[in-house]
Amino acid sequence: MTRAGGIAVHAGTDGYAITGNLVCSNTATTEGGGIVHMGTANGGSIRDNLIYFNAIAPTQAGGFGGGGIEIGGEPNPVGTAVGTPSGSVTVERNLIHGNQASMIGAGVLLLAPLDSPVTVQNNMITGNVANESGGGIYAVDASNVRLVGNTLAANVVTASSPTTTAGVIAVASSIFGARIPPRIGGPSRLRRFMPIR
Repeated sequence: MTRAGGIAVHAGTDGYAITGNLVCSNTATTEGGGIVHMGTANGGSIRDNLIYFNAIAPTQAGGFGGGGIEIGGEPNPVGTAVGTPSGSVTVERNLIHGNQASMIGAGVLLLAPLDSPVTVQNNMITGNVANESGGGIYAVDASNVRLVGNTLAANVVTASSPTTTAGVIAVASSIFGARIPPRIGGPSRLRRFMPIR
């Protein structure tokens, strides 16, 4: 599959909820090995899921990113400067572990959600591997993002080139807001996650 090895959400699916799923061992060749939200869909939520061992497979074209979760707007139509925003999305209380991306954003890829509010909070984002940038989280053209109370650990970038950046978080053309007060100590629900061996 080119995009979304596991679950795909496209424009117009306002108010969707992806909750309590095991999204495991899926593969895509360009974007979103586990879950993809692409295009304007407001009020979406991705909560309480186990998202692990999904991958963006390297291809002749090179593959791309978003091994675990990708959230983005639609690419710009021919002849226009910008595409459409993603719409509002909350990513909360997920275990995002051991996902791989052939280029960027192995755990979470925020690919041009533009000014849509995207909240990533109280997730465990661990052991994800990207070849170029953002082993844990990669954000680009994202002006209304909130990262709150997440645990990011043991995320890795494997390549060593001039474009290689950040094993944990890589950010480009983005503004992160702090409108939600952070909680001390991060997520408190670790006991309910299944152990990964």
